[in-house]
Amino acid sequence: MLRCLDPDDKNKASAIENFLMRSKERSKKNDPKSYGHALYNLGNFYANTTEIRKAIKYYLKARKYQPIYRNQGYYYGELGGLFFEIGKYTTASFFYKKALELDANSRWNPLYADALMLSGKYKQAHEEFESYLAASKDMSPEWHLKTLFLNVLLNKYNIQSQIRNTSQATSLADISNNKNINENENRLNEALENDLLCSLAWYNIGQVLVEKMEIHDAAFAFIFASLINRDDPIAWANATSCCMDPSIDLSIIIPTIQTAYFFSEERYLEALYANFTKSNQDLTPLTKVVEKAISLIPKKQTLPEIRIANEEGKLINILSDI
Repeated sequence: MLRCLDPDDKNKASAIENFLMRSKERSKKNDPKSYGHALYNLGNFYANTTEIRKAIKYYLKARKYQPIYRNQGYYYGELGGLFFEIGKYTTASFFYKKALELDANSRWNPLYADALMLSGKYKQAHEEFESYLAASKDMSPEWHLKTLFLNVLLNKYNIQSQIRNTSQATSLADISNNKNINENENRLNEALENDLLCSLAWYNIGQVLVEKMEIHDAAFAFIFASLINRDDPIAWANATSCCMDPSIDLSIIIPTIQTAYFFSEERYLEALYANFTKSNQDLTPLTKVVEKAISLIPKKQTLPEIRIANEEGKLINILSDI
């Protein structure tokens, strides 16, 4: 039943929620350990309906009533993902690290590195990304682009870690009412001094560089802005448009298109083709590159999990073999 869960199907979601609530109440009366599993499954349900704070509450309660979760790597990995979703990156990195200590499954490695990066631990994140990519066959374009991003940050700014002052950086990066280019560049550089991961600063740096016809550097500024604020189709479209400059290697263009489409899908394509229509460029070569890149993107996996104890007492996902 949960395997077919569509978050937009309110009636089905409500029916599943009611079922899991009833299961929770029955197990609470009869079996504390089963109650812990029921709490976990309810948390997993809320995670898949994007009610993240509810999901966290039930995940944490599950560990109280079913101690076996304290030794399950996937449990900490899933908690890491939930805290990541609400912007608690340091907490997320703690849980991802715990998941890796308990479970050698490499799927947690890039997520751990991602959380470290957004926590302001740039050098450590870069090392984790590089180590993971060197040891695995993962061709995920997002991880390759973020490794490149961190390499640029470390080499250009020589800042290994940073306490991110996001609000101050965003305020400085807002140059919408200022036409003085030199002053704007100073403000944007100061914004990055406060937060190297200020998406607005990188986006506006890209805009300034386009005005100066420095398209190569503008492409990377827009890519960096997009990697931080992943669901921004305009930034992704601008990044792709600049990547069509002859100076940009195909090894950058393809992962940029793939990552952009993965996060923004048709909204990205609409913004991208609008860019090219405005410039009166021939869309045929671009369309071929985009379609080829998109065809190679792995399908998203969004299936929920329900875990029960098997005969050996190990918790297994009963949906994984369906």
